[in-house]
Amino acid sequence: MQAWLFKLAQTTRRLGPRVGLQTALSMLAVAATPLLGRYVPSDWTGRLGENAVDSVLTLLASAMLPVATFSMATIVAAHTAVLGNASPRAAALLMQDKSALRAVSVFLGAFVYSLLALIGLATGQFGAGARLVLFLLTLFVVAWVIVRLVTWVDAITRMVRVRDAVRRVESEFELALKDREPLLGGAPAGPVPLGAQPVPPTSIGYVQMIDVDALQSLAERHGLVLQLALLPGAFTRLSQPLMHVVEGEADEDVVAKLRKSFVIEQRRDFRQDPRFGLVVLGEIASRALSPGINDPGTAIDAVGAAVRALSHLGEDCRRSRGEVRCGRVRVPQLPIDDAFEDVFRPIARDGRAFVEVQIALQHGLEELARVPAEGFADAARRQSRQALARAEQALTLQDDLTEVRAAARWSG
Repeated sequence: MQAWLFKLAQTTRRLGPRVGLQTALSMLAVAATPLLGRYVPSDWTGRLGENAVDSVLTLLASAMLPVATFSMATIVAAHTAVLGNASPRAAALLMQDKSALRAVSVFLGAFVYSLLALIGLATGQFGAGARLVLFLLTLFVVAWVIVRLVTWVDAITRMVRVRDAVRRVESEFELALKDREPLLGGAPAGPVPLGAQPVPPTSIGYVQMIDVDALQSLAERHGLVLQLALLPGAFTRLSQPLMHVVEGEADEDVVAKLRKSFVIEQRRDFRQDPRFGLVVLGEIASRALSPGINDPGTAIDAVGAAVRALSHLGEDCRRSRGEVRCGRVRVPQLPIDDAFEDVFRPIARDGRAFVEVQIALQHGLEELARVPAEGFADAARRQSRQALARAEQALTLQDDLTEVRAAARWSG
């Protein structure tokens, strides 16, 4: 994915641009109504009551603003609930929920449309033909609002549930894998040769996205071979390079262009960073196991979601690469050990005294050990032994400890 497409996709996941687009469409529709009214046959206009359009528009305008305000209040309340019961990162996903964004933008767009149409009617901007067009357009807007309202009511019932937050994070992980090419489209990385030219960052933050296509284009143009030192999700430091120029030499202008291929912001993003989804699943489980919430069932749901997510990651690691698309850019493998630790270490740590969580964790790790992908079996066994060691320190009932040991017997 190119950097500008990535930023555009981020823009579409915010409420402001969507509301702006709906407002622009509303203004365009009202402005085009007098033009379309010229083509309406004169014998059609008498079938419409004089005040029919005014009544419907008045009702629409008076209803849409309270509905939009109520919807925003609902989103804020749901955000607060998920923030307290799941994870701040999962709550941020709620603010990007497509159902919520579409609903609020449609409601505000319908309000703007009805308000502009009423102003046009009050100032005599619409003739008989334009009033008929406006009436038909208003019926379409009303139908659109009803459809969106029905889907929005269904979405509201699911927004505040922690289980839905787990599902939403898992869906983001799957989308990240679906959009992610093996090695981001580059070639496998090897050891960095001595004398390779480092390309340091100029800002500190999280790598959200790397435009490998832009790097390939620059490398071809200047006769370079590049090797990435960081993957999306990594935290940049001024002392650690973004990449190395392992063949050729880049001057200051080329180095500046290379840096522009990295999108670095203050927070991580799910779309090119599958490990972020695993981190958030671990956070949800850890919060559920806290003394204030004490909800081991949610932690077990998070374990199941993590097992499914990592199984998909294993399939992605085994995918046939075929022809390397960006051969001048070498990309390191996603570290499997770190991916397992992201999600299972907090669950094993905070669930060490919950026998049901420990058993579910051991069964999930046993399933992942069977995934025929490099590093999975070793990572699963390592997490299994660590979880068992934590359980042995926390479980006081011998029968519980015996059950956990039996579940962990597969790891040796």
